[in-house]
Formats: sequence, C-alpha cells, structure tokens
Amino acid sequence: MSEQQQQPIEQQQAAQPPGPINLPTLLQTLSNQLVSLSSVVQAQSVAAIVPRFDGTPTKFKAWIKALSKYGMLTACDDEKLKLLALQTSEGPLSDYIHRWLSANQDRPWADLRTELQS
Repeated sequence: MSEQQQQPIEQQQAAQPPGPINLPTLLQTLSNQLVSLSSVVQAQSVAAIVPRFDGTPTKFKAWIKALSKYGMLTACDDEKLKLLALQTSEGPLSDYIHRWLSANQDRPWADLRTELQS
C-alpha cells in the first residue's frame, strides 16, 4: 500500500471512539495514583518540618521536638512516629534505629525515644 492509501485508514482508526471503559479498573488506577501522590506530598512535608538527625547530642532535643510537632499536626500514632524517626535519621543512627525497630516491634515510641536519649 502506498502512503496515500494508508493515511485514510489511519485517520479512520483515530476517529473511532475508544472501546468501553472499565470503570472499576479506572477508579482503582486513579486511587492508586492518589495514594502515591499522597505519599510523596507527606514525605516532602516531613522534610520541611523535621530536620535530618545524625545523632549529634546538641541537636537531639530539637529533633525530638520537631518529630513531636509533626506527629501532633498529622495525628501520627506510635508506629508512625517510630518510622518517622527512622526516615529522618541518617548515618549510624539510622542503622541503629532500624535494628532497634526490627528487634522491638511491640515497644512504643516512648521506649525508642528513651533509648536514644541514653
């Protein structure tokens, strides 16, 4: 077929309306995208409120205060606060918190905070 003969066929195919829409699949896809977007926005808001903490003793009080403030603003429970501590820590402290969380899954945020103070 020549290029001129193919063009009308392509135009006809493009002009056809799309097939039937699977509404449940469309809504699930939209929901998944919104959850992903929400996670990105939340991660950015954490970074704006809670500074990164590397274990420097003079910065500990400010870091705990920022974590508590963020937790209050977003209604975080103990589990989320523990994960926020991990998310906002860096270096060897981050490794320590990760090990502590793995070994102490049932212990509350207050126990981790106390452990970090010592």
